[in-house]
Amino acid sequence: MTQELRLSELHEVCAVGDSDLLEEMLKSGKYEHVDYKDPDWGERAPLHWCCMKGKADMVRHLLDKGAHPGVRSSCGWTPAHYAAETGRTHVLRTLHTNNAPMDRRDLFGDTPRRIAEIYGHVDAADFLTLAEAEYRAKRRKAELCGEAEPYDDEDVNWCYRNNITPEIFITEDELAEITSTATSGSLSTSMTSSILKGRTKQRRQGKAGKPPSRRNTPVQGDAKESRSGTPKRGHRRGSKPRQTKSPKS
Repeated sequence: MTQELRLSELHEVCAVGDSDLLEEMLKSGKYEHVDYKDPDWGERAPLHWCCMKGKADMVRHLLDKGAHPGVRSSCGWTPAHYAAETGRTHVLRTLHTNNAPMDRRDLFGDTPRRIAEIYGHVDAADFLTLAEAEYRAKRRKAELCGEAEPYDDEDVNWCYRNNITPEIFITEDELAEITSTATSGSLSTSMTSSILKGRTKQRRQGKAGKPPSRRNTPVQGDAKESRSGTPKRGHRRGSKPRQTKSPKS
């Protein structure tokens, strides 16, 4: 079995919400690229399907396996967008607990909270109002303390492909002050190294016109995101089922 077909099976299991089978597949060690994007379904990753289905346990399995919490589909939807679309507040809580970005905008400018509002999911929208502020504060603190590198919460390959600048949580003025403080020796080396490493890498590869490498494996494609149904078990490349619009939850 080819790697592509094997990864396609991983998508199918997530799309039907089979938690036991997913756990078994991940334990087998045959599915390392858990962020693989399916070009037949708007470049959705397995994590996107689990969020749509409201399977918080499957979301945790994938995140524990190394899935990127900010992976984006072709139109820029993050896992939080998919959970918001179907009003899965418990999944949003799981994502938030695991430091997933809660406030990203898609290609049309919509955040997960806006998606929840459009579909009338009041509880999800209320939660996201608080989660957005909490995430930004937590993320900023993590970068300032050197606990996280800039842009490691973003699908930067998608950003570069769509000419979108990844969001920053530390301003250029603050970065200059950090650099100055580091020079004087009053800031820890590890903290300074973490912050500057991310910024330098982003600038260098941006000038070269190449996206920084990420643990996810994006697939180039031009399929526009659609709020479609679930692929049937047994779906393979070349036998794509007809996509139908899902009813509002």
